[in-house]
Amino acid sequence: MAVSIPFGGPKLKVARGRKHTAELQTEIGNYLSRLPYGIFLQQDTQTGDHSVEMGMRERIPADLVIIFGDAIHNIRTALDLLANDLVALSGEFPKGVYFPFSKTAEDLENQIKGKMSSARSDILDIVRSLKPYPGGNDLLRAIHDLDITDKHKTLLAVSMVQTFSSPMRNVVVDRLTIQAEPDWAQLPIEVADMAGYHFPPSAKTIIGRVKGVASNVALSEGAPLGGTPVIEALDKAASLVEGIIKIFEAHCLRFQPSSVE
Repeated sequence: MAVSIPFGGPKLKVARGRKHTAELQTEIGNYLSRLPYGIFLQQDTQTGDHSVEMGMRERIPADLVIIFGDAIHNIRTALDLLANDLVALSGEFPKGVYFPFSKTAEDLENQIKGKMSSARSDILDIVRSLKPYPGGNDLLRAIHDLDITDKHKTLLAVSMVQTFSSPMRNVVVDRLTIQAEPDWAQLPIEVADMAGYHFPPSAKTIIGRVKGVASNVALSEGAPLGGTPVIEALDKAASLVEGIIKIFEAHCLRFQPSSVE
């Protein structure tokens, strides 16, 4: 058994995840440049009350979801490769080894026993300190959950972020939260070019488009890290895993600077 380049595999996987993230950022920019969503001011014809409505003319392309899945999967896989390196550096042959995640703090020992028990006790102490469970290290656990969720659900949604500098309040629009000024009459609106936009059926009249609203692609509400802009989530995930690799590298390679036979 030999570990010729300890931690090389995990580092390559994170680097691949970052490459997918850069590709995703470019594609998101291209998508948003087409103004696929807009926020419009509408007025109730009977009461005169104002509210906002989100218009849509292009859904999130499936390619964005696929690229996101590739990115998070590589970041998650880096942890399994790391676990295998740690077992090999403990002088054991890594078979059926995976980085242990648990649903509770109490269940972590069972997961370690089933997935990484052949690692040295000092290595397992570091694993325990990482708290890879909800309420322990939520971002670390989210990496695992997002990788699993990607196989089964649509993860991405468009979020709207208001960019006005005056006082704001939160307003929920079709389950998305934007920020808007307290007085709709003060909103800087323009006669809307509504070509191609589709709106839910409503008795209200669209009277203008709200300016100063920026769009972003975020993780869907209900998903792990829901509401977080997707590029921000991937950057944080990659940085976390890179930091974990460095922790183990500094700990283990003091004793095994080159290889284990």
